[in-house]
Amino acid sequence: MAATRRTWGLLLLAAILGTVLGIFCQRISLLAPYFRTLAAPGLHVETVDLIFVTFGFKFFFQVNLGTLLGGMVGLWLVR
Repeated sequence: MAATRRTWGLLLLAAILGTVLGIFCQRISLLAPYFRTLAAPGLHVETVDLIFVTFGFKFFFQVNLGTLLGGMVGLWLVR
């Protein structure tokens, strides 16, 4: 059970790190066309008004080439 949890955690960590690397590569003009954002699923709540406080939040996960590469590295690490 713990090994399965560790496996999924490592895959998720590798995908997140790959996404961050992909976002960083988007800033480099030579690599930008390859690492463009393919999808950005998430949640966006602009305003929540509770009379005494008003707040909003958003949570998005960008999917790019770095996400795919990070997932492949994660699979390689857990095998």
